[in-house]
Amino acid sequence: MDKKPKFAQNFINSVQFAGKNYIYALSKNRFSLLGLFLMVSLLSAYFMYMLNRFPHDDMMRMTNQLGLGLTGLLQTLTLLFIIPKTLHEKSMVLKEEPFGDFSKRVFVPTILEGLRVMWRVLLGFILLVIPGIVLSVFYYFVIYVVFFDPGYQKGDVDALKKSKSLTKPIFFSLLFVYLVEFGVNTGLQFFELPNADMATQIAFKCFIMAIALMVAVFFHCVYYGLFFHQYVNPKEVQS
Repeated sequence: MDKKPKFAQNFINSVQFAGKNYIYALSKNRFSLLGLFLMVSLLSAYFMYMLNRFPHDDMMRMTNQLGLGLTGLLQTLTLLFIIPKTLHEKSMVLKEEPFGDFSKRVFVPTILEGLRVMWRVLLGFILLVIPGIVLSVFYYFVIYVVFFDPGYQKGDVDALKKSKSLTKPIFFSLLFVYLVEFGVNTGLQFFELPNADMATQIAFKCFIMAIALMVAVFFHCVYYGLFFHQYVNPKEVQS
């Protein structure tokens, strides 16, 4: 029997991992996810209401767009912290670390490594766009290295180099997942009820946001699945 191409097998493994752990991730973080959904929904509803109330106010429109952007960033950062932590502790059979202790441990390193990644990726996009995309993929696991790698915590591992060594063998698999996620999220943005009253529009928007949140959790499981299969197979990773 012919073996599946490595690209396809990596993707299948990550989706299977996500399928096995998705419900666990939702259940384990149910209160955090519910609180996040309520916060994001209320903020988005407020911005929609203000935009509808002052449709011709350019300053209000800019403020609302900024607010919606920050709301989306809040959701992204929250999921990036809670979902990989939950999956890593389960997959590696580790004692659960209190979230407060975890946040204190990784907060400053995450910011510092994020800045190191940011200027490289921005420079790549400024140059020819494609280098920016390539670097975005290579450095996608930087935050996982900061969170979970004992060598990094001891100061023996460079997060960017380790991320590149982890992502290089699965570059196209990771890029494919990223593009699929981008396509799904873009598609969700097109669902609107332009002729409905404000209350119906807000309710429908919250419904779409709930779906988007569930989809985001699933993709975080997929990304961690790719990381996990690389992280536990050191023969495929150059430290």
